[in-house]
Amino acid sequence: MAFENKLFAEKFSFGSFPTDWGEWAEPVPYIHDKFGDRPQLRPIKWGKHRWTWDEKVLDETVKTNPVIYLAEGSNIENINQLFRAYARLNEPRLIITESKIRCTAEVPANVNFIYVNGHAWQFSKMFDQSGIRPRYDRNVRNLSHTFLMMAANPLRKYEGPKILMMLEALGALKDALYSCPDLLSVESQYIKDDIGINLHMKNMKQRHIGEYLTYNHRKNLPIISKHLNHCHFHVARSPQAIYDHYWHWGVDEKHLQGYASMTPVLPIWADPEAEQMGEWGFRFNNIRGRSRDESEQETIIRWCREILFHVQIARNQEWSQSWQDLQSQNASHNFALLKKLHHVIKKDIEKQIDELPNEFKNV
Repeated sequence: MAFENKLFAEKFSFGSFPTDWGEWAEPVPYIHDKFGDRPQLRPIKWGKHRWTWDEKVLDETVKTNPVIYLAEGSNIENINQLFRAYARLNEPRLIITESKIRCTAEVPANVNFIYVNGHAWQFSKMFDQSGIRPRYDRNVRNLSHTFLMMAANPLRKYEGPKILMMLEALGALKDALYSCPDLLSVESQYIKDDIGINLHMKNMKQRHIGEYLTYNHRKNLPIISKHLNHCHFHVARSPQAIYDHYWHWGVDEKHLQGYASMTPVLPIWADPEAEQMGEWGFRFNNIRGRSRDESEQETIIRWCREILFHVQIARNQEWSQSWQDLQSQNASHNFALLKKLHHVIKKDIEKQIDELPNEFKNV
């Protein structure tokens, strides 16, 4: 997400809590009924740039609005800028945002939070309503694909293409089910190329998983779950995992889709996302995101090594069946947890509102 930095000097728009799934998903419970339309602070403009907010506009916004909705996409600079604006006030202020802010920024004493996990709530609710049932008959003789991986978003043509191009060079995409936009190898070159792959990566043509999937997760959910039933495993890749610095993002369909089936999941998530999934009780072994002492290429090599290892298991019928059988208990647990997760999140939002300190009750 190497966005150019730009100044945002306009007034912030007012509206409901933003999840950007409004066309096909229900709104987050309680928030609009309790707080109505509030300023929406958006740290990025998708596919274009990241905002630095104008200090005067930001100061006036937090001064005159005791509640703001903070959308996803902040980095540590955005968060520190917002906290500095709040620190210049004495009045109580409330930030309603997607997920816990898990960074080292010092929170001003006059600030409180409500974390709504809106995308996870919406996805779980759609899954519960979908009627999708678990398929326990995971016989590897009936599995026609090694793995499923989605990387078709044209606004995220960054780490996904590099993973696919490296897997292609390793011969690991044979029998895999994956999506991608049109990709040029010249746009996916490594600045530091210690393994000499830059000259050997090939262009990739646009590819869809079975059929074209529109940006509508309610429609996509049963389609992708159907395809997952024919795969040995699912690579659940978070775009934030490639970065060696903090981004404020929540859990969404990229983390949860695999658990809408009994297919084993190989998660590649940033630490904050893995922490949230663990707090909810999902069972998984995260292939950790990039650390500060890793280059981009070293990280992708490590991820591809894990994927390639499991591809080799999938190509050994007896070993693969044993591995599938061992994953079944966790898969069943995660499937059941995903169906009820929206109830868990709804109760948590209600609890957070009820437990606000008195000075925040009527902001």
